[in-house]
Amino acid sequence: MYELKNRPLLQSDNPLSSNAFILTILAIIIIRIFSLDSVLLLPALFIGFFFTFASCLNKNSKFSQLCSTPFLRYYGNMSYSYYLIHGITLKFFFMVMAVFIPPNHQWDLALYVWFLPAFAFTWVTSTVLFLLVEKPYSLMKKSAYNKGKKSTKAI
Repeated sequence: MYELKNRPLLQSDNPLSSNAFILTILAIIIIRIFSLDSVLLLPALFIGFFFTFASCLNKNSKFSQLCSTPFLRYYGNMSYSYYLIHGITLKFFFMVMAVFIPPNHQWDLALYVWFLPAFAFTWVTSTVLFLLVEKPYSLMKKSAYNKGKKSTKAI
């Protein structure tokens, strides 16, 4: 990682490094719009996200600063809770939605319309899980954890 971080190709003044994410998205869009060979998609993703990751290592890059915002750092901290609960939450959300809006041939459009409310619902449930379970127990100080445990040392 040290060598990767200190290469001139990845310095903040290099436009490739600071705009890697945008260039990757544009490459994917161009490949899709012009129906270019789908074999190009995987290399474009690999190369683009390599430079995106590399630009995150440089603290002066715009993408690194974007990823360091409090909102994204909070989401990163609670991402494991999101991973654990999002499937159950979405299943519940769409089961309730199917009761009120019966599935029909327009169901695909409804999925796109309800995407943001479904995401917000998963965000709320994962935040509750994070605040009630993960944060108190995973970020607990070792001394507080060890107080509750009995000693297992042999006498």
